[in-house]
Amino acid sequence: MSRNAEKAAAMIQRAIAEVGKSAYPSSEYVLGMVEAMYHMGHIGEDQQMAYTQASFDAVAGRRQMLRQEEAQQRYEQALERIERRAA
Repeated sequence: MSRNAEKAAAMIQRAIAEVGKSAYPSSEYVLGMVEAMYHMGHIGEDQQMAYTQASFDAVAGRRQMLRQEEAQQRYEQALERIERRAA
């Protein structure tokens, strides 16, 4: 693997990891980066497909996590309201 290919892979992997932590997850940035690296010849077609899927998976996982956190917050708020009414 060439030095440019290694740098491209590291950059894409960092971007995917950041998407997995984002408050507003979107794969558009990663997909653009993957396409650019593919067209510049730094990654192959197999890597392009793998990174694209990894990006979609990271976004889906993060969105699911955010939905669960939001549902938990709503549940806790509802319990607080019930406890206040009972007091």
